[in-house]
Amino acid sequence: MADENEEGRKRRRIREDEVALEEELQKSIKGQEDYTRIEYSIEKFDDLILRASPMIQQVNNLYNMFALGVEKAIPQVRREQLDQLMVAIQMAHKPTQ
Repeated sequence: MADENEEGRKRRRIREDEVALEEELQKSIKGQEDYTRIEYSIEKFDDLILRASPMIQQVNNLYNMFALGVEKAIPQVRREQLDQLMVAIQMAHKPTQ
């Protein structure tokens, strides 16, 4: 029982961190009309990269389901989220070795 509670807390903390990062990303993108570089730490940049890969797969799968007729609408919201993430990655300073 204690292990289940601890796992639940870990998942909740991870989700809260994801939500906080998403909010920070939204704020930084909305304020970046001039497309200046966004300052991210290496950890946040790595997190953006790690979030992009499964999101690309999700959007691809959603478009495939739409093309097959399973989904009735284009996955516009998820696609916009992916586009925002890609802009954030492109505008971020890249870590050097």
